[in-house]
Amino acid sequence: MPLTKQAKALRATKAFFEEQVQRHKTPNFIESDPVSLVHRYTQDPASAEVVALITCLMAYGQRPAIIKALETLFYRFPKGVSPIEFIQTATKAELDSRLDGWYYRFYTAADMATLLLGLGHILRSYGSLKASFLGDSCSFIDDRGVLSQTTHQWNQLLRETLLQQRDGGLTYGCGYMFPNGKPSVSPLKRLYLFLKWMVRFDADIVPSVDLGFWADCIAPKALVIPLDTHVHAISLKHGLTQRKSKNLDTALEITTVLSQWHPEDPLIFDFAFMGIGTSKT
Repeated sequence: MPLTKQAKALRATKAFFEEQVQRHKTPNFIESDPVSLVHRYTQDPASAEVVALITCLMAYGQRPAIIKALETLFYRFPKGVSPIEFIQTATKAELDSRLDGWYYRFYTAADMATLLLGLGHILRSYGSLKASFLGDSCSFIDDRGVLSQTTHQWNQLLRETLLQQRDGGLTYGCGYMFPNGKPSVSPLKRLYLFLKWMVRFDADIVPSVDLGFWADCIAPKALVIPLDTHVHAISLKHGLTQRKSKNLDTALEITTVLSQWHPEDPLIFDFAFMGIGTSKT
């Protein structure tokens, strides 16, 4: 049966994306990306998890600006103490003192203190971010629908935990960290970026960009593309979606196309999105 015009276009797009993956899936990617900060803690996975989540929650703007803001944040952590130890034990008074004057875009020092207090509560209650994500489930997650539901529930848990750290409602910045609403409204880009870092692992490059710490409980094929304006624009341009809204349904639709190209690891094409952004293709 002859290919339709749309099918031919997607075949050409697949070849183009695969070329971009081969060009940009390299350890050299790490140095210029915020994930470089997480790689500092690969020998301490528990600290790497919390650093990764904080880093993903600040993923607004250009990568150099994100890295600079995070450097100034982590510089304020006490020396000789691992990030997870500090976050588990830090008091509000200590955080207010250490973070005084820090900000990034619309995130204030008070927002970051609230986040760290909330993460400290999560770590003391569950033992790790992974345990808080999985909850009572002992099942290996290899279904995208299940992962989407679990991620939404985790977002709500984190949001409610931050709310418990404040006398009033969440600030503008904290509200952006963990959006409130139905799963179909927000693409939860920052949480899906975090999951990509935690689940994917490329054994053919050393070191792998993604860390694979959660590969024992989540399959790469269940992941959802972290959808932002950049990924959405490229997806529209190359026919991966026609949806105009940047919501979870759009992220799932794009991921479905990527899954047709690489069923077991659709987010390998995230390297292509990053490469296309770098080359302005």
